[in-house]
Amino acid sequence: MRKPKAKIKLLTLSISSILYSFYSYGEASNVIFNDINQHQQNNPDFFLQKKETNNENISDNQCLINNNVPDNGYKISAKQANITQLNNQKKQGSLVTYKGDVVVKSNTMIIKGDKARYNSLTQNAIVKGNVKASDSEVNVIAKQISANLKSKTYQSDQNEYTGRCVPMRGDAQKIIKSNVKGTEFYKMRNGTLTTCPSDDDSWKLVATKITRENDTPFADLYNTTFRVHNVPIFYLPWMRIPVTNQRVSGFLMPSVSIGSNGFGWTTPFYFNLAPNYDFILTPTIYSYRGAFFQGYFSYLTDGWGSGKLYLEYMPQDKLYKDKKNLFGYKLNHNYLSADNHWSFSANYSKVNKGDYFINNNLSLLGSDGTYYLTQTATSKYSDTNWNLSATITKYQSIQNSDINQLPINNYSLLPQIEFNFYDPNYLPNQLNYKLHADATNFKSEFSNAPSAIRLNFNPTIYLPLSTAPWWKLNLSTTAYSSYYQQDIKNFSPTDPEPGEQNLEKNASRVVPSFNISGSLYLDSNSAPIQGYSQSFEPRFQYLYTMNVDQSSIWNSYNYTKYGGYDSVKKSLGYYDLFSDRSYAGSDYYAPENRLSLGGTYRLFNPLQDEVFNFSLGQIFYNSSQTLYTIPENATCQRPGCSDPTSYQTKFSTTALQTNVKITDNLKFDNSTQYSFKLHQLESFNSTLRYSFDDDLYFVAPSYTYISRDFLYNTNPNNYNLGLYSKDPNSKTNYGISQTGITIGGQLSNSINLNATYFYDLNYNLLAQTSLNLNYSSSCYTLGFTLLRRLNDSWWMTDTDETISQADDERYENVYMINFTILSLPGMKNPTIGTTSSETPLYNYVDPFNLS
Repeated sequence: MRKPKAKIKLLTLSISSILYSFYSYGEASNVIFNDINQHQQNNPDFFLQKKETNNENISDNQCLINNNVPDNGYKISAKQANITQLNNQKKQGSLVTYKGDVVVKSNTMIIKGDKARYNSLTQNAIVKGNVKASDSEVNVIAKQISANLKSKTYQSDQNEYTGRCVPMRGDAQKIIKSNVKGTEFYKMRNGTLTTCPSDDDSWKLVATKITRENDTPFADLYNTTFRVHNVPIFYLPWMRIPVTNQRVSGFLMPSVSIGSNGFGWTTPFYFNLAPNYDFILTPTIYSYRGAFFQGYFSYLTDGWGSGKLYLEYMPQDKLYKDKKNLFGYKLNHNYLSADNHWSFSANYSKVNKGDYFINNNLSLLGSDGTYYLTQTATSKYSDTNWNLSATITKYQSIQNSDINQLPINNYSLLPQIEFNFYDPNYLPNQLNYKLHADATNFKSEFSNAPSAIRLNFNPTIYLPLSTAPWWKLNLSTTAYSSYYQQDIKNFSPTDPEPGEQNLEKNASRVVPSFNISGSLYLDSNSAPIQGYSQSFEPRFQYLYTMNVDQSSIWNSYNYTKYGGYDSVKKSLGYYDLFSDRSYAGSDYYAPENRLSLGGTYRLFNPLQDEVFNFSLGQIFYNSSQTLYTIPENATCQRPGCSDPTSYQTKFSTTALQTNVKITDNLKFDNSTQYSFKLHQLESFNSTLRYSFDDDLYFVAPSYTYISRDFLYNTNPNNYNLGLYSKDPNSKTNYGISQTGITIGGQLSNSINLNATYFYDLNYNLLAQTSLNLNYSSSCYTLGFTLLRRLNDSWWMTDTDETISQADDERYENVYMINFTILSLPGMKNPTIGTTSSETPLYNYVDPFNLS
């Protein structure tokens, strides 16, 4: 069975290496000193061997891991040696005294000192004065080392040690090796351990005794105190830690925090369950919230992939008394066969209560969407020209009971089977053919929602008339054919719209569609700026989709309040203008008779770097297509808007996208949609980014505007957009108008900063502000986090009166100071997702896509 890749490298106390080296000293030195006894009379210069340079010294910075090197005994060299015969009635021996640059060496270790003494009668050897010992894993500086070669025991006094292959060091009053009935034991008295560099004692473990039995992968620490800047933080009478790279159960390094949840203490424990799976239990105690437990299980199967399981549990929230026994978990599993044909993936998240995340900023689970957790698994087989997949997807609502009935279209797929086929040589005369087919069983967690079994069969034939580098022309035709078997016996909308009872138990449709698209690429070495070059890329698309009655199917067009199994209306950004669908999903195929026109202009500097692009496009409808479905209280900005027919238009919003590289450090990005029919701005999103010092720091102010009519048109079942008021100045008629700034950078090699500030101009109040400051040293990190943002419940208000009550209770305030010990490389506490308290409402992403 294959072993999994190491997820964690545990804390290693490498005194094992020097202890092993001293063991070799006792084992091998008999050969040398017996040799001394035999040759000392005839060859007194034996002790004055010339120093060898090929293996005399092991570099302090060199990491040598080779415990299988044969031991050929020890050699002793010095500037001078004096031999004194020892007279004994039963035994004859000698006392050898070495002085000046004494070196005792073997193939595995070296001991140096100012002087040494060996008693061949008792087989005691003592090295004193500036004693240094090195082996493949550890360096030791000691006052003296005493060893008995017969009993294979030793003692070193007043030691300082450093790891050769791991960043750790410490000191000890004594290191002792003993032998009890053939079993060897090692002890360290009054020892310390830290991963900080030699000039930094930020933290350390202090123990009165450290013991290790020979060949075991761990050491036991007794009366252990954890100290930060020599201040005792906690005490454990006993703890066990690994001393080799072999994985063993034991405590990992702790961390502490102080913040809005109070004082937090985290002490992970690692369970080495088997070579191919392990588990980490991470209990944390918060003074304000109580106990919070996290578990992380990772595994590797024999031929069935690998995965990880994250769990969390809170028995009782001291701050919110009604929250008890909160439990949640997330499973990820992935598999890919050796021949790359079969694959399997699973992503399953679940919590035991619908309001699990409300007032719970400790959870690391997060949500895949605003109102639900996703539970999905997919198995797929892929070949050269086709693939077949089966997917099961469920959603768990994580809302409070007041809005539990709104996301009626969050349908589970139990299951969805998809087939895709593509073969450019399937048809003659350069015709290309592709096919998409699926069979889906839709189920909703809401009892009054319809459910269905849907069969789709969508063949497409397309002909590439040209694929030349400077122009392209393609023709395609698709037949969207579907069959539905709908269960509508329990369907009873709380506020039915006219025609909602037109749903049929059995419904079918075939929607033909034709598409012709083309583009040009025109470039020139002359440009408005001397030395620059430019290009222009016009493109067009004509799309015709037959108008077919689809009112018998539960879709998001005929049932705008909350209809559709998997369909939703698309937005109309520049690149969306050339899509072959107005609705995502397969429940509704909008009738199309439209022409999309657009183009992109690019400007290149003399180095051929793109410094400017500008894209502009619009859709022209050739039928009585109605783009807007706006209620009577829409906020149109011109006379006559009270007439609903005034919203019928034969052209879409005009979409604009631009990126500008003003200088190497200053960039500008903007996307805009404007309705000439309604004489109003639909959406506007703009960011200016300035970076300096080789992009180490940046400042990015931004502004976002989305009109309320545009929001309603693209997503009419959004809970915050279904609120209307007869008062045109009512705040419930607002859309989104927010400005903000993000700054960040690496202030030094150790300090990083990120801060955001977003202000809502409609409501004239702060939407969110955050500050993250992090200091990292070689042995610990210290972080400061401050977050203040509007609660999710603030956006769910339904009256102007409650909206105006923007007091502190409507804000979530999170602050935290976190101190984490850094141990050996790779040792980290694994997490899944991000804490909800650190997830901003508006994430900053570098939006610039200049090539």
